[in-house]
Amino acid sequence: MVSNRGMDTIGSRVRALRKARGLTQTQLAALVGITQGSLSLIEKNLTQVPSGSTLAALCAALRTTPDFIIAGLRDDSGNIQAAIDEHELVHLWRDMPPEARQLLLESAGLRSTPSS
Repeated sequence: MVSNRGMDTIGSRVRALRKARGLTQTQLAALVGITQGSLSLIEKNLTQVPSGSTLAALCAALRTTPDFIIAGLRDDSGNIQAAIDEHELVHLWRDMPPEARQLLLESAGLRSTPSS
């Protein structure tokens, strides 16, 4: 179990989880598909929030959720993959043009088709 003490940043949480899993920066970077230098920047908080794909890979490698890495929130459900998928869906939604969003909402029955 990883203590939340001293983990008030994304970098400190990534570093604490990496060490708790017994991984070096080089090993974790290889699992995530980034360079050791990029991981070092994340751990030192010298970069923005990791991209969706990097965040998902970090979560998978460290067996945690995006909510924990980004905000320090624990997911007691244990469903890490669902949390990762949810995070990715939010990013996909944000990148979607308005027309595609409307079509998706209509297909899901969440909005009615505008009358012509």
